[in-house]
Amino acid sequence: MLTEGEKNEIKEMAASATLREEFRTLRRNSLTREGNISVDDLMRWLTAMAQICPQPESRDLLSTTRMRRFEMLFFALFSLLDVVLNVLDCLGA
Repeated sequence: MLTEGEKNEIKEMAASATLREEFRTLRRNSLTREGNISVDDLMRWLTAMAQICPQPESRDLLSTTRMRRFEMLFFALFSLLDVVLNVLDCLGA
């Protein structure tokens, strides 16, 4: 069962000529299975889909703090490797 707020929201959306046209475009293009679709229709369909579907939040692959920690660990490991190589060089290995 729909709440009054949901019913009002549907009524407001139904009153929007732009939204109705977008849904007509979606319906018309979804019925065209093997036919050719014009570039204009494709762009209208993609625009309507972009407006209906929310964009996912962009996330950084590594946060700045993690990247700094990674850099510090990286340089520490290379410093340790340099020390080990110097010791081995001094031992004649």
